Amino acid sequence: MNETLEKLEQEIQNAELDSSKKLELEALVAKLKAEQESEKEGLVNDITKMIEDFESSHPQVTGLLSRVSNFLSNSGI
Repeated sequence: MNETLEKLEQEIQNAELDSSKKLELEALVAKLKAEQESEKEGLVNDITKMIEDFESSHPQVTGLLSRVSNFLSNSGI
C-alpha cells in the first residue's frame, strides 16, 4: 500500500492540474497514509496484547518460542 500511495503522490505532482486540485488530492493521500499508520498501530497493539495473554497462561511455551525465534534470527533466517 505504501508503494501505491507513493506512486499516486508522484502522479499527482506530475499531473497537469490546477493547484487547488493538487492540494485536495495531496490532502487525500495524506489522510490515507495517516489511516494506514493508525491501522498498523492498532494491529501492533492487538498482537502485543495477544502475546501478553498467551505468555501469562503458557510461560514455558512462550519462553521456548522466544529462544527458537532468537536462534533463527541469529542464524540469518
